Amino acid sequence: MKTITVKGTFLQPGANHFSELLNDGKSVLTPVFFRPAPGNKVEAVIDDLSIGYAEDGFEIPKLYEAKLVGPGAETLSFIIDVDCAETSANGGDYAAEKALIDFESVPEEEVDAMIKCMEDNRVHPTLIARVLRERVANASEKRFKPNGMPIYQDGNPSTEFSYMNDAIICMLNGEGLLLEGEKSTGKNVLTTTLAWFNCKPYYRIGMSAGMDMDSVFGGKSTDNSAAEGLDLELAMAKVLVSADPVKYENYLADAAKFELLKAQSASLRIIQNKAEIVDWAKDGGVLLFDEINMAEANFLQALVHPLADGERVLVLPGGEGAIKLHPHCVLAGGMNPVGSDYAGTRELNEATSSRLARIQVEMPEDIESLLRANFPEDTKLSKKHFKACSRVYKDFKSAVEQGRVSKRCLNIRGFVRALADVERFPEATSLAHRITIQVLNGCLPEERMVLGGMVRDKITF
Repeated sequence: MKTITVKGTFLQPGANHFSELLNDGKSVLTPVFFRPAPGNKVEAVIDDLSIGYAEDGFEIPKLYEAKLVGPGAETLSFIIDVDCAETSANGGDYAAEKALIDFESVPEEEVDAMIKCMEDNRVHPTLIARVLRERVANASEKRFKPNGMPIYQDGNPSTEFSYMNDAIICMLNGEGLLLEGEKSTGKNVLTTTLAWFNCKPYYRIGMSAGMDMDSVFGGKSTDNSAAEGLDLELAMAKVLVSADPVKYENYLADAAKFELLKAQSASLRIIQNKAEIVDWAKDGGVLLFDEINMAEANFLQALVHPLADGERVLVLPGGEGAIKLHPHCVLAGGMNPVGSDYAGTRELNEATSSRLARIQVEMPEDIESLLRANFPEDTKLSKKHFKACSRVYKDFKSAVEQGRVSKRCLNIRGFVRALADVERFPEATSLAHRITIQVLNGCLPEERMVLGGMVRDKITF
C-alpha cells in the first residue's frame, strides 16, 4: 500500500458520494481524474515521487481500497494500491525517472536500451521505474557494461512472471537470489544483465569443493616493508647522531626514522589480503557465486549467512571485523540441479537455502532470440540460420519430454558455437555438420542416430 497526495481537486461523477465512501473506508474500483485548482497546475506524488504535473490534469487508472487521509478540497491524500501508477505520467516513457539520470554517466541511448530490455523481458513498469531512479540515477564510474556480451532474453514467455521480473524484485529488496537450472539456461547472462541495470560492478567467484576463506579473500601475506626501508643512509645518520647529536642535528630525523623501522622490523607483520569481495561489500555491485552447490556446507554457512541475513554484513576472516554491505549489493548464486549429470553437486542445506530466494530457471521454449543475442547486428548469418536451429531445438526438447533421449542434446551453448563456426567459415562447413560436432557428438551414442535424423529433416545447408 502506498500514500498518494494530490494537490488539486478530483473530478468524478457523484463526487460527494465518492468522498463518503472513502471516509467510510469502503473500497472503490474506479478511474479517478484529477484537475488543478484554479490558476494552478495539478501534481500527484506517490511516496515522495512525482508521477504527474500538468495544467490540464490527468487520470490515475484505478484506486483499490482507497481511504481518505487528509480532509479539504485542495489537498487530498489516499492510502492506495495503485495499478501502474508508478510509471511515468507521460504514458510510460519514464520521463520523470530519466530526468534524475546523469546522461554523462549513463548515455540516454543506453538508458533506452535498458528500458527496452526490461520491457521485452516482461518486467512490470513499477519495477522499471524503481530501477531507473534508484540504480541508474546512482550509477558508479566502475559500473558493469555489456560491451558486446549477450543480454538476457526471455525464453519462456508463457510463464506468469518472467525470471527477470523476479530477479529485479530481489535486487530492489536487497534479497539474495539463487538461480537453479540446467546448463545453457542463461543463469549467468541473467546475472550480468542484472548487473547492467544495477549500474555497479560485477564480480564472479567460481565455487568448488575445496573452497575456503583464503580462496575468497586471497589468503594472507607478510609485510616486510619496515626491514626493506633500513638502508645505508639511515644507518649512517644513526651512527653520526649517536657520536655527536649537536654537531649532526640535521641528521636527527633520519636517525629517528632508522630507530622506528628497526623496531617495526623486529616482528614480522601478517596481513590479510583483501579481494574483490571487499570492494563489492563497500561499493555495491552484483556478486555471483557460480556453481554454489559445489562448495562445502560449513564454508557456505560461514560466508553466505551473514551476507543474506537481515544485518547484511561481510565478515572478514581472522577476526578483523565486519563490513556493512552497501545498499546496492546484490548477492546471487548459480547452481545446476542435483543429479547424476552434475558430478560434485549437492543440495544446499536448509539453513542456507532458506536465506535465498530460489528462482527455478527452466529450459527455454524457444531459443531463436537467445541465439540471436549472441551475435552483433551486422552478423553474416541470416534469419534462416537462427530459425533452423530453433526448429531443431524444439524437436530435441519434444524428444526429451517424451523420454526418447536425455537432456544432453539441449545444449544451447553448442548451438551458439555451431552458428559461430558457420559465420566465420561459411565456405568450409555447413550448419548441419557443425551442430553434429558441437551438439550431437556430446550426446550418448545410442541417441545420436535419432537426433541426427531430426537435424537432417530440418537443415539442409
